[in-house]
Amino acid sequence: MKCLVIGLSQIPSSQISSNRVLQQLLEWGHDAELLEGTYGHEAKQIFSKEGRTLHPLSFKGTPVDDEYVQKSTRPGVMGCFHSHYRAWKRCLDLNKPLLIFEDDVIFYRDFVPVEWEDILLVATGKRVHEQEFYQQRLHDPISEPQ
Repeated sequence: MKCLVIGLSQIPSSQISSNRVLQQLLEWGHDAELLEGTYGHEAKQIFSKEGRTLHPLSFKGTPVDDEYVQKSTRPGVMGCFHSHYRAWKRCLDLNKPLLIFEDDVIFYRDFVPVEWEDILLVATGKRVHEQEFYQQRLHDPISEPQ
């Protein structure tokens, strides 16, 4: 499966960690590449140029307060959002699934990509876990996805 690793090449720690993640994915045989992230201080200008506005809102049913707005519109948060937005857009342009990782991900072992439909079935509580295919994965952590 195609993998993108979001990193910021102008920040030494991000460059080191994103290269570590990239090398690990390549060693495991994944088709991986780096995606230059959006720097926080540039995000507002990019949103403005694209004609977009970030509207902070809460999905927890609580009113959005000033503190929430301040936290969600920090430059780093907006840069992170725009980086993922560009990765999602890339996924659509390629018309194929992508695994998207940030530079600070830590892998404890390789993973086995699973089909999205399988994730939805497991997440919705269907009894697919009783099938032999899932029984093997549930009881064999070596091949479990991360």
